[in-house]
Amino acid sequence: MENNGDPLQNDKKNLTGESNYIWLQATGRGHYVGVTMSVLQNQDYWWGEGDDMFFVDGEKLPSINGTGTEDYFLGAYDFGGKAFSYAQYGAPVVGAERAGSRSSVYRFHLDSPIPFTNSLKATIEHGHANGRSDNFFSVAMVSDRTHAAFPPLPPVEDRLRDCMLSASGECVEIAGIMQFAKNDS
Repeated sequence: MENNGDPLQNDKKNLTGESNYIWLQATGRGHYVGVTMSVLQNQDYWWGEGDDMFFVDGEKLPSINGTGTEDYFLGAYDFGGKAFSYAQYGAPVVGAERAGSRSSVYRFHLDSPIPFTNSLKATIEHGHANGRSDNFFSVAMVSDRTHAAFPPLPPVEDRLRDCMLSASGECVEIAGIMQFAKNDS
């Protein structure tokens, strides 16, 4: 049984990566060498039970399937509630386990790159089995890559939310987000 104390997540399964957050989706040849990711929590409890999944060269099921966000970022047990930073991995910002908190993590695969010949899809669940609504922000890194053109980004207003979900599932307005987006476009 999967249980991290959050009744919205317990006992769910996601074996195919459906609805996972996508760090990288690339075609061509290259080596995945890392990711930085920041999280804005939209609900209480631990956000980091999501499994990392890597689909290499068009796989339907991931050939690399991790055991949890904190394990992928080499921090275990919700990073011990403390920030840490090393050369190839870390969690320099570790927020409290409640809505509105922020965390940032990184991991570089310089000593263990993930090679791909035709394509790579690198993903992570939003909490266990995508049972959470937190906002993830990331930059994935690849090297030695030849690739097809990137798809166009959706309009700014389609990429930003003007609210976050509370622990009870209510939409709580985030002041200024949409105004910022309108001024920025």
